[in-house]
Amino acid sequence: MITFPPLSAERRQELVKVASKIIEDGRISVRNIRREIIQSAKRIEDEQNISEDNMKTFLDDIQEVTDTYISRLNSLQKEKEAEF
Repeated sequence: MITFPPLSAERRQELVKVASKIIEDGRISVRNIRREIIQSAKRIEDEQNISEDNMKTFLDDIQEVTDTYISRLNSLQKEKEAEF
């Protein structure tokens, strides 16, 4: 069994910053994926005459999924901050 010494306050702050950076990168990735999906959907809408109602429903669904993942990332960030 390996034992680790207790973390110093400085090291805890560093770990919180690292975790926050990773979480923010995750948020950015989720938003970029959303943007790419929306762009693809708009191209398909123009090419295949998808109704505005269907497109609106699709975009709402994409936003809901995005919000879910952003919320999960926010919860994870709070958990990690409390852990450190």
